[in-house]
Amino acid sequence: MGTLISVADYLKTSYRADCDYIDGEIRERNPGEYDHSRMQMAIGVWLINRYKSLNRKVLPEQRVQVKPTRFRIADMCTRRGRAA
Repeated sequence: MGTLISVADYLKTSYRADCDYIDGEIRERNPGEYDHSRMQMAIGVWLINRYKSLNRKVLPEQRVQVKPTRFRIADMCTRRGRAA
């Protein structure tokens, strides 16, 4: 186990590439390969084309809090509300 950091420190720090935060540990994500990136883009375009009329936002590479001490970077998220 590496050095533990607080949620506050994780949220105020920038990582290149962005990292997951699991119970005090920073964990590097697998950035994927060409095929993964192409599929992620295709899914994003598909969602955007269908969700515009449904008042939904499509957010790639979004940091999501899944538990009080766990944050994951999702490949693709959707949520209510129009994109700006």
